[in-house]
Amino acid sequence: MREFKKEKDKLISDLETEISNNPKDETLRSLHQLFLSLNSPKQLNDLFSGKEENENFLSILDTQIVKNPKIQTYKSLQEYMQSLNLERNLSGVLSRVVVDSLDYKFKIGERIIEFDKYFSDPSNSIISTDLKKLAKYLMKRDYKITFWGTAWSENNTDWVYFDKKLDLKKLRIKMEFREHIIEHQNLDNKSGLESGFIDQKTGEGIMGNLN
Repeated sequence: MREFKKEKDKLISDLETEISNNPKDETLRSLHQLFLSLNSPKQLNDLFSGKEENENFLSILDTQIVKNPKIQTYKSLQEYMQSLNLERNLSGVLSRVVVDSLDYKFKIGERIIEFDKYFSDPSNSIISTDLKKLAKYLMKRDYKITFWGTAWSENNTDWVYFDKKLDLKKLRIKMEFREHIIEHQNLDNKSGLESGFIDQKTGEGIMGNLN
């Protein structure tokens, strides 16, 4: 499995090399700062997803553009985000900015695009091979992800929630799940109604609606 931190750190190191060779390129500097701030694949995804988060980010961009009018990266981000419906998932915005601002002048741009494409996909962050296969299967059938992250305070692994009810019996047979993949249901209205699978080895979960 590809490691987010390892690949991120290599990109940061290579960006620093590019910056030393091109000290006047503000796009490289901005991308370097962005990667320094990333701690997880979920943070990469969340950076450009959700209406409230995007409105907040646009506000931050406005401030940065005023302070740094010559940095094209901020303007490219702002223009591209404003051209889209803010209620849709905007994963891939980073790739678009690389294309607009770097214009493939640097080979590292292609690597950033590939990094963004891979790690902004929630299924690629799943350690469990069984649940990864299930997540990709559901995503290919246009099941919408409603939540991705730590489901409650006692849990330290990511769970992925989909917007439809999952047919557990059919999916278990189709995915050929092994014994450590167990079925889970939560009937508590206060903590959230859900039904899905948990990998007992990794603690990860794939959930759908109860009804």
